[in-house]
Amino acid sequence: MALISTSVQRGELRLGLARNRFNGFGQARETVETVSSARAAAGTPLKRGVNERASHLPQSAGESGAGKLAAYIRLLEGVAQIFNLLYRRFAIGNALPRFQRPAGFKPAIQQIENLRYDSCRPNALRTPRSALRACLAFTLLELLVVIGIIGLLAGLAVPILNNFKPNYSANATRALMDDLSRARQLAISEHTTVLMVFVKTNFWVSSIDKAVQSWQPADWVRATNLVNKQLVGYTFVSVRSLGDQPGVHTPQYLAGWKTLPDGAFLTLLKFTLPSGGAVPFTIYTNDLSGNPVPAFPLYGFNYTAQVPFPRLETPIFSPKQPYVLLPYIAFNYLGQRCDDNGNVLQQNAVFPLAKGNISFARDEATHTPKFAPPTLFEQPSGNATNPVSYNLVSVDWLTGRARAIQQEVR
Repeated sequence: MALISTSVQRGELRLGLARNRFNGFGQARETVETVSSARAAAGTPLKRGVNERASHLPQSAGESGAGKLAAYIRLLEGVAQIFNLLYRRFAIGNALPRFQRPAGFKPAIQQIENLRYDSCRPNALRTPRSALRACLAFTLLELLVVIGIIGLLAGLAVPILNNFKPNYSANATRALMDDLSRARQLAISEHTTVLMVFVKTNFWVSSIDKAVQSWQPADWVRATNLVNKQLVGYTFVSVRSLGDQPGVHTPQYLAGWKTLPDGAFLTLLKFTLPSGGAVPFTIYTNDLSGNPVPAFPLYGFNYTAQVPFPRLETPIFSPKQPYVLLPYIAFNYLGQRCDDNGNVLQQNAVFPLAKGNISFARDEATHTPKFAPPTLFEQPSGNATNPVSYNLVSVDWLTGRARAIQQEVR
């Protein structure tokens, strides 16, 4: 209230100063009104008298100045009246005696406190503090209901959240299937034999493969870039091209080196097992009674020495073994599985994919890959061929088509 009263006083003070300041405008307005009335009564111009009277006024005095002064005074008077009414409204409301207020009148804060107190007090013996404690507390039944609701919502949300987790094995399976289909399609379109070659471990060791002895410095530089593709890298190569002379082969790389997505790699068994003869390894599933039964025979890769590696310009080591031995799967011009000479192999190819990570050694100073075998982290161990968790890509030898196979419960 004191703030509003002070504002009203300031408004009245400004109004008085404005009137004193523009007193000359008031004299000018009276002069103009006198001249206008005399002119209307006589009907003759009195310009000389008006000019003489106006010459004694300030430079800014005139009819336009008088109009502005009147508008300014009316504005200040309106503001003062508004503040005066507000001040009277609040002053009267606060000065009203208690016996003159309405019967049910209570301040807003007191009404809220009484409402909280009345709603929480079960009897007249409870104090306001105990009533507030009763409002903030909860029963054991309420606690159990809330816990049950939270558990129910968590049970509904967990399966949905699992769907957003990346499935690394599924991504690797899809990538391998697509690239096997691409190799088959390239063989059909190019009307030649196309090999899908993979990067084996320790391919640079001369004691394992003597063809490394023919490598030049440029070959070792290129081989450095292939160290981190062990067990996961592959590309497409055509050993023969259309138009080659009999006995003359012109190998050609049809694409750059590719790798499987992170989280999966080809199991090491695929690179070490023999490629023919008696079944070296069998992947099992289970029958209706839960007994393990043979499901998929697993053979190793076929190897070829007809592909220039690691470069297309790598020199030949010997006529018997021109280049380093590389694991491969090949398709002929009909899309059937075959060897590197185009002979059909009547045997399905199975590619077990291991779930886990693979780590490659790097030089601490240059951070370049080192010539060292990779470190495998298979999670869980043996999941590529385990009857419970195997994940395979099978290639039919007759049609050359690839399909994904996961664990089956029979």
